[in-house]
Amino acid sequence: MAQIASEYGVHPAQLSQWKKTALENLASVFVDDRKVAKQQKAKEAEIERLYAQVGKLSTQLEWVKKKSGIDPEQR
Repeated sequence: MAQIASEYGVHPAQLSQWKKTALENLASVFVDDRKVAKQQKAKEAEIERLYAQVGKLSTQLEWVKKKSGIDPEQR
C-alpha cells in the first residue's frame, strides 16, 4: 500500500479509503439499471392493482352491510 501511495503521490490513508469505498460499491457497477427500473415498475403496478382491489372489496362490504341491516353506522 505504501509503495503504491508513494508511486502515485497519494497518502496511504486515502488509498485505504478509496479501497473501502470501492469494495462497498463495486456490486452496483454490474447492476443493470433497466432491469431494476422494470422491476420497480412491475412492483408499482402490483401495488396499484392491490389498492384497486382493496377499494372494490371495501365498497362491496359496505354495500352488503347496508343491504343486510348490520351496518353499525346506520343505527
